[in-house]
Amino acid sequence: REKSEEIIDLRYSIGLTMAKNGVVKDVRWDGPAFKAGLTAGSIIVAIDGDKYDDDDLKRVVTATKGGTTPIKLLIQQGDRFRTVEVQWNDGLRYPHLEKVGTGPSTLDALLAAK
Repeated sequence: REKSEEIIDLRYSIGLTMAKNGVVKDVRWDGPAFKAGLTAGSIIVAIDGDKYDDDDLKRVVTATKGGTTPIKLLIQQGDRFRTVEVQWNDGLRYPHLEKVGTGPSTLDALLAAK
């Protein structure tokens, strides 16, 4: 989905969705990015002092797993620049379904060949 829509979807980790050029499209309510003060329309200029790059953002989010150091982002809002610290230390996260219990589930019945 990220490739076809040309976005970076980090809703389930740092709590934002952004365009490939660093523009924040959406911020998840009460997520780490929201708590750090990021808003839709902000532009991420740098990550931990290095020029913004899509792959670097994912690499930094992954590298913070298990640590305590926040992710430092230099953001631009209009003509103003500021540094925000996003506190997230659980790495990249993407939702997925997991079977619970035993025996056939409702999902199994829906996906069964007809």
